[in-house]
Amino acid sequence: MKVLIADDEEDVLNGLKKIIPWETLGFSICATAENGEETLRMIQLHTPALVLLDIRMPQYTGLEIIEKAQKADFHGQFIILSGYSDFSYAKTAIDLNVSNYLVKPVDEDELSKAVMKAKNIILETQNTNKKLELYRNNAKNDILIKLLSNDCRISEFDLNDLDLTADQYMIVYSERYNQKDIDMPWDLGQMLRTADKLTNGKAIESVFMDSKEYLILKGNNIILGFYRLLRHFQGQPEQGSPLDSLFIIYGRIVSDIAKLYESYGDICQLQKRRFFCNQNQHVLSMNDLPPFSESTVSLPETNAFAHKLADTVCARNHSLLAEELQTLEETLFLCNSSEHDVKEFMIDLFLQIKHILIINDEKNELMLPGNKSLISTIEQTLYLFEIIQYFSEQLNLCSSSVKTDIMSDILYYIDHNYKKPLKLETLAPLFGYSSSYLGKIFSRRVGENFNSYLDKVRIEHAVQLLLDDDIHIYEISEQVGYMNVDYFYRKFKKYTGLTPGDYRLSQKGIK
Repeated sequence: MKVLIADDEEDVLNGLKKIIPWETLGFSICATAENGEETLRMIQLHTPALVLLDIRMPQYTGLEIIEKAQKADFHGQFIILSGYSDFSYAKTAIDLNVSNYLVKPVDEDELSKAVMKAKNIILETQNTNKKLELYRNNAKNDILIKLLSNDCRISEFDLNDLDLTADQYMIVYSERYNQKDIDMPWDLGQMLRTADKLTNGKAIESVFMDSKEYLILKGNNIILGFYRLLRHFQGQPEQGSPLDSLFIIYGRIVSDIAKLYESYGDICQLQKRRFFCNQNQHVLSMNDLPPFSESTVSLPETNAFAHKLADTVCARNHSLLAEELQTLEETLFLCNSSEHDVKEFMIDLFLQIKHILIINDEKNELMLPGNKSLISTIEQTLYLFEIIQYFSEQLNLCSSSVKTDIMSDILYYIDHNYKKPLKLETLAPLFGYSSSYLGKIFSRRVGENFNSYLDKVRIEHAVQLLLDDDIHIYEISEQVGYMNVDYFYRKFKKYTGLTPGDYRLSQKGIK
C-alpha cells in the first residue's frame, strides 16, 4: 500500500519517513509534499491508500486538503498531525472520517498503532468494495443473460445505472482458431478495450454463459472499431500473429437493447455452422450463411451421389471427380443440418461408394481404407472441406493412372470451369496437391503460371462471345469469370492489344 507524507517542515518530514518501519507495516512511501497545493497534486497523481498530513500547511490547512480531496472522490485514509490539541480541530477531523488525530511531537509507538489502525480500515474497506463489486457484477451478468435470452422486460431496469445506454448494440464471440489448442493466447475483449480510447474500454460488456464469454459492443464507435479489426482478416492473418489465433463470430447490429437477443440468436446459429467454414476462414457472420429454403434444408439422398462418384472413379476421370466433389460440398453447405448429421451422411456415402467399387473391381486392385479407419477419420475431422479432401485423396488412389497425367485433368477442369472464381489454393486440394507444389509443376509443364493460363482461357472464350453483337461487354466479362469489367478490359487489351469494343469493331470490318 502507498503512503503520502506531507509536512511543511523539512526536518519533521525526514523524521516521519524514518520514525517507523513503513515497509514492515506494509506501506511504501510513494511521495512527499511541503504545501497544500502540492499535497493535492500528489494525491491525484499517486492515489495513496494513506496520507500522513500536518494540520498547518502553506496555501491550505490539512482539514481543507482533506475536504478538497474527498470532494474529488478520493477515498484513502488520513492521519492528522498537529501541534495543537484544540478540541475543535479534532472534532472537525472526526467529521471528515480521519482515522487518527495525533499531537506533535509524535510518539513512535503511538504512530505505529495509528498506522496499523488505518491499515485495518483500508483492508476492510477494500474487502467490502470487492464484495460489493462482485455482487454488482454478478447481478449485472444475470440481467445481461436475461436480456440475451429475451427473458425480461427492459422497463424493469435503469439502463443508465447499469451503463447500458447506447445508440447501437452487437454481440461478438471469439474462440481458438485451432480447435485442438488448449490455451487461448489472445483475448479479443482485451484487444478491443485497449483500442477503445474514447471510453477507456467501457463501451464493451462481458457476459458469461455456460463457461463462454460473449462481448456486447455498445455504440457506433466501438462497432466501427470492431469492423476495422475485421479488415485484417480479409487476407489470411500472418501466422503466429494475434489474429491468426482467433476465430470470431458476430451477430447483427440492433438499435434497441430489448432486441439484443436477436444478435445473440445469430451467434448461437453461427456457432453451429463453423464446421462448414472454408480453409483459413477466421470470421463468421450472418452474411456467410446460405439462403436456406424448404428445398435445401434436408440432406440429399446418398444413392445418387454414390453412383456418380463411383462412375467417375471407374472412368479414371479425375477432373470430373473434382467437379462432383465440389458439387457435393456446395450441396451440403446449403443444407441446414448439424455437423453430426453431415458426418453420418458422409460416412454412409463413402461406404456406398466403396461397395459399388468393390463389385466392379474384378482384379482386386483397389486401395481403399478399412471401414473402421474411414469412420474414425471422418468423425475426427473439424471441417467439411477436410472430409472433401479426404474423399478426393482416397478416391483418386483407386485409379491406377491417378498421377500419370494429372496435368491434363487440371487443364480440363480449368477449361470447363473458367467462369468460376478459380484460385490455385482452392484447386490444388481437389487434385491432391498443395498449392505451392501445384504452382511449380504447373509452370514447368504448361510453360506459364496458373493465373496467366486462366486469363488466356478466359480471353479466348471472350473473343468468341464478342462476335455476337447482342451480348453486352459487361455480360461477357461476367460469363468468362471477371466480375470487375474494368479488370476485364485491362486483361483483354493485354492479350489482344485491343479493348473489347475495338476488337468487336475490327471483326465487323473483316466481315
